Amino acid sequence: MPTPSDGARHYVLLLIPSLLQDMKKLGLRKIASKSGLSEHEVSSFYFQTLSLLQGLPDSLDKTAPALWSALLERARLMTIIVGELSREELLKAKQQAIQNFLPQARKDVQAEHQKRLEEGDIDFHLAGLARDDASADKEEEICMEAIRLDREQCYGSLMQVTTEMLNIHQSRIVEDAKAHVHDRTLNSADDITSVDLIIHLGALLDSLLTLKGHPNMGDHQGMVDHDINHVVMGMGNMMYRVELGFSAPVAKQCSACLKPG
Repeated sequence: MPTPSDGARHYVLLLIPSLLQDMKKLGLRKIASKSGLSEHEVSSFYFQTLSLLQGLPDSLDKTAPALWSALLERARLMTIIVGELSREELLKAKQQAIQNFLPQARKDVQAEHQKRLEEGDIDFHLAGLARDDASADKEEEICMEAIRLDREQCYGSLMQVTTEMLNIHQSRIVEDAKAHVHDRTLNSADDITSVDLIIHLGALLDSLLTLKGHPNMGDHQGMVDHDINHVVMGMGNMMYRVELGFSAPVAKQCSACLKPG
């Protein structure tokens, strides 16, 4: 495959260390047992990837295309490994997030519905979501509607994000995100798209950077840095996933990729 775009390469170099940390956290023995591979195969893959990452040249342009190909294959595989082992936890987390956000989301939707009524604008879809007895199957839709309603505010937050407190990889991803959103936000219509998600991640990043800059952060600095990194990677995932082939099925390659050598 051709060498990834500059922003996508920065994303890969931010993603791989995070995936290695996830593998370590899950446990190489657990990964081996779930994948049907030996602990030696999984350990070899883990340490070879770590060594490959540590041996990269300082400049992106000095990294050979063949090396990018190897990095991408390993990133794809680790994404599958971590994703499969974390799938149940992620589903639980999604449902918990909806339940936590639902009360405020319902209030936001109801407030918008009331505002439109006072302006003489009747939106029957919004009216259905604003009802106190809206059915359980509408919960996610209510949350998504609330997200749409504050899109404009979040857009402003993303655009005011500065990159002084970010590392080189994070900075490039954020600048790409701002340009991407600026170009496409007017075309996102009423659908929840990757543009909306990037906008809201940008607003969260703005809040985290404000927190990071607070003089009394103290022992919480590491936690905030961790959250910032994950938010930026989420933005990168939205923008580069298809380009990097992370949406393509590569599960059949797992055994071969994990073989030592």
